[in-house]
Amino acid sequence: MPSDYENICPDLHELVKQALSVIAHNYNERTHFILELLQNADDAGATRVRFDLHADRLEIWHDACRLFDERDVRGVCSIASTKENDRTKIGKFGIGFKSVYVYTVRPEIHCGDEHFAIESYIHPHGVDPVNIPPPWTTLFILPFNGSDVAPNIAHDEIAKGLDKLKPGVMLFLRHVGEIEWSAPGIPGRHHIREEIPQGSARRVSLTSNISGMRIPSGTWLIFDSPVLTNDPSDDLRVEAAFNLVLDKGTDKISVVDAATLSVFFPTATRTGLGFTIQGPFRPTKARDNILQDDSWNEYLIKETAALVVSALSHLRDMKLLTIEALLTLPLRNSDFPEDGMFRPIFEAVKAALATQDLIPTDSGEFVCGAQAQIARGAGITELFPDGAPATVGKSGKRLGWVSRVITETQLVELYSYFRKVLQIEEITPDAIVRQLDAPFLEKLPDDWLKQFYGESHRGRKDRPVQSR
Repeated sequence: MPSDYENICPDLHELVKQALSVIAHNYNERTHFILELLQNADDAGATRVRFDLHADRLEIWHDACRLFDERDVRGVCSIASTKENDRTKIGKFGIGFKSVYVYTVRPEIHCGDEHFAIESYIHPHGVDPVNIPPPWTTLFILPFNGSDVAPNIAHDEIAKGLDKLKPGVMLFLRHVGEIEWSAPGIPGRHHIREEIPQGSARRVSLTSNISGMRIPSGTWLIFDSPVLTNDPSDDLRVEAAFNLVLDKGTDKISVVDAATLSVFFPTATRTGLGFTIQGPFRPTKARDNILQDDSWNEYLIKETAALVVSALSHLRDMKLLTIEALLTLPLRNSDFPEDGMFRPIFEAVKAALATQDLIPTDSGEFVCGAQAQIARGAGITELFPDGAPATVGKSGKRLGWVSRVITETQLVELYSYFRKVLQIEEITPDAIVRQLDAPFLEKLPDDWLKQFYGESHRGRKDRPVQSR
């Protein structure tokens, strides 16, 4: 005897409704669906996305090159995802799209030959086609007819959600370069991402156009590296983005405060770094964090560590590896505990600085930690511009002076890192005095000797008094 389908359908409907309720509550904000739709647009190859907010509905337009087909129809009408096993895609269409049901019970989709509305969360029904003018190819219509949120509340919440949509959300997107939104009585926004190659990286500039005024929102230098998997068709990569600022007409790397990890979009995971890293990490259900103790995520962190080390060499060659750039690195040991997720980046950078010529010196060259030295007193570097005499220091040869702006009272964090983590030796005037012999001194002019005597005397005065 066949099942009683009429009675099964209501039960199925209720299960779907309960599942969607769980999905909706995974997100910290109801307007998270905006990011989900941006993700889906980027996955479909869209370069422009526009949100038109009306009193009774929200329309989302984009210019995706890949049009809807039956698989996509099934995806948006299913609880399962059509991208479940595709790490090259940002979002999961089946799951992410369901977040729109917070505000609507009958969304419409128009794309290519597909024109349909979804009823009861899972049932597609054909609707009259809508003319979509170029350059757009896809239109989502979300009427504000949800039972839990009144239209005026939906409008106001979505307006606030769109207002929070900053250009930075496009930093790591692969295709979307423009996001627009408008609403009656509210100044619209037009966010733009422009990208050009620069050396071994790509330079990404973000701007906003508000009421005809173009407002810069930041420039970034992004390095990336492919991630190898068992599937050669995967196109995965980890990325490191360094913030660029203009200082007297010259680009400089600047520290990003409270940087968080990105999984295409920013998460709530603090990294302790002064730059931003991104990769196809496995996120939590709310997409605001990543899974801990996950082998895939641990693998990506190691790949990111190797990318950061490579980026340092490129920054040096691009004349961007300055003291300011070093301040973006993982310097505080306490921020990277032994069992911490980002410890591999700390260790990789430490090893690179110790063994590779990545530390800027006063002479404009670079040395590794094993060949670097810190001068106690700027006068020493003036007297010995090429480094301390050969007999001074642990290496038995002339070493490079670390930039003189790094002292125990200036840039203390970097000074502490050099001394305690890299164990770079600090050279004092007394240490030099003890090594100088008569033949060396006899070759020097009187003015030099007077300056050296003054510096060594000053060094003794600066030494802390030893308790008996």
